[in-house]
Amino acid sequence: MNCWICGKVADTREHKFKKSDLIRSSTTWAPDDLPYFIGSGGRRRIPSANSRLATFGKVLCGDCNSARTQPFDRAYEAFSTWVNNAGETIMTMDKLDFTVIYGPNFQPSVLDLQKYFLKHFGCKLASDHYHIPAGLAPSLWTEELKPFEISFARSRLLGDLPARGPGVLGNYPTFGRYSPTSHEVYGPYITGTIVGYLDVIIRYDFADRFAWEGDPVDHHSAQVRLGLYEGSDSGGHLTDGNLPDSGASREFEIGDSKIKLPILTPDHMEYVLSLDRPQAGMTFEQDIDCRLKISHAILSPLFPEMTVQFLEENLSIPDTDKLWRLVFPAKD
Repeated sequence: MNCWICGKVADTREHKFKKSDLIRSSTTWAPDDLPYFIGSGGRRRIPSANSRLATFGKVLCGDCNSARTQPFDRAYEAFSTWVNNAGETIMTMDKLDFTVIYGPNFQPSVLDLQKYFLKHFGCKLASDHYHIPAGLAPSLWTEELKPFEISFARSRLLGDLPARGPGVLGNYPTFGRYSPTSHEVYGPYITGTIVGYLDVIIRYDFADRFAWEGDPVDHHSAQVRLGLYEGSDSGGHLTDGNLPDSGASREFEIGDSKIKLPILTPDHMEYVLSLDRPQAGMTFEQDIDCRLKISHAILSPLFPEMTVQFLEENLSIPDTDKLWRLVFPAKD
């Protein structure tokens, strides 16, 4: 793979969160003191500060991963240190004051902080083999980042799990649009990450917003309004697989079984996409067979009771279409 920023050979791994965050997340690294990583694969323990679980694939060259983007990393480390030191008291704040973190000359550091999250976002796309917008890498070297933006929201929860603080690290799933024509995932994108008691919502060309979100960060402004997520009553969240203003639910009913479809991992989605799909010219039996195999591939790793026989007896053709749309929202 080539570096998504400059095009040279990608020979280094970027952390899914800064190693300084990872080191801070455990005091002893004993079995009962391992931090949690939250991602598309669910909630998992991180066994060590050098775990591959905490890194993306090799998506950057050494120069881009260190010297060229070092100011972005430093700006983030100052931000993360301040947020984690503030701890749960950040829940009482309705605004974040960048002059407290960076001093009176805050503008360059806030811009670098935004670029850190842009770099992180690009590494997620590259690692998941999603389409990287042409303007993403060039914007790292300018003051104009649109249509990329970030916002912050206070939260004690992970979805509806009451667990926050330095022992919890993670990234929310990345949502885009799947193209049945090219078999690729494109923007607009929305994703996020966790820093202490803050959700960081990251979007690229994604206009709709959650009601609980804060305002977009502007490096010209000393303060930014923080949002507040207080659980399912606040509206959907990325951990639930819900998008802003989508009105979509991941509730799915087959026969007498009601399930909530979680976010599939990139590997799981890639496997499903490798299967033959219904197409013109197939016989009715071939069409049904494709639908059955795809539905079984989506559901059986998550719900073992969804056997081939159960699906044959309870799954309709409209059900298979709905299931596909839940997993792969269509771009075209």
